[in-house]
Amino acid sequence: MIECNNLIEEMLNTERILVKSKKEKYSNSIDINDDDWLDIAKKQKNAFYNENRNIIELISKKLIENFPKYDAIQRNKIINTFSNLENLKSLVSSTNLNDKSSIDWFHEKILFFILNDLGDDTRDALLEIDELKKLSRKNNIDLKNIIKKYLAFANDKNKHGMGSVKSIFNDIISG
Repeated sequence: MIECNNLIEEMLNTERILVKSKKEKYSNSIDINDDDWLDIAKKQKNAFYNENRNIIELISKKLIENFPKYDAIQRNKIINTFSNLENLKSLVSSTNLNDKSSIDWFHEKILFFILNDLGDDTRDALLEIDELKKLSRKNNIDLKNIIKKYLAFANDKNKHGMGSVKSIFNDIISG
């Protein structure tokens, strides 16, 4: 197990690398008046992710492996740090370490959901969890049991006035 403060330092170092990479290679302005501006933006984001894929996957694996082993205070430190690392948060949340139809992928996504702690907008988080529910039904995965496994790790803070991660999980479990 990695010490909590060491993992936080790795997260901060990863964010520094991502910021430097983005600034040096992926900060070209995009003219939204161009017909293909959205394609250009997607290509730029994909290139940024692909260039940094190895460090993103490495830190993602470390978060998945270690986060559940920490106590509540350490998990809150990880969540609070994660919430301030925009590049890391964005890329880790979109990382798929496992096949989308596998139970491991659902474990990964629930842990990332907890780490993201509703993000900047609870409505986006609700859409994300709704999509996970649909995918779990489609793939015959018992999402409720996965959520139960990680419920104790979920934050109970009502960040945006629409509930907390824990209350959203409790609604899913009881529904």
